[in-house]
Amino acid sequence: MTDDRSCADAVAHSQIAVQLLRRYAKRSKDLRLEWNDFTKDYLLNRETLANVLLLIDASIPPTQVDLECADWLAGSQVPFALVFTKLDKRKKGIPSPLENIDVFKEALMEEWEHLPFSLETSALKNTGRQELLSHIASLRVLWQQEH
Repeated sequence: MTDDRSCADAVAHSQIAVQLLRRYAKRSKDLRLEWNDFTKDYLLNRETLANVLLLIDASIPPTQVDLECADWLAGSQVPFALVFTKLDKRKKGIPSPLENIDVFKEALMEEWEHLPFSLETSALKNTGRQELLSHIASLRVLWQQEH
């Protein structure tokens, strides 16, 4: 399988995860709790999981949910990277995406010694696209070397 095909497969799987998360956001509280348990179990017990890409909307200030998710992943020793999205979006009256990213990282550093790998992306301008694909490809190579 070529690196391009591997990247395409990884992106397809990522798109499925994003679709599931969108559905999750629209569900009732009880279903969200059930999904939360399912997701945690999956992340903790999936033997073939190489890395989680935690997507964070940089067009808005850090949310408690995003910070808690990052804390949970780190505390559970689930390998992950921060992928800041919507770098090209600027909402009135809200700090810039770069300022929001800095605030997010500063909040994490209050409790952590080191930050995980992170990327800044924009779907509109394709910013960070190649870096993200390269990161996914490097994870695949690392996984193959270790298994």
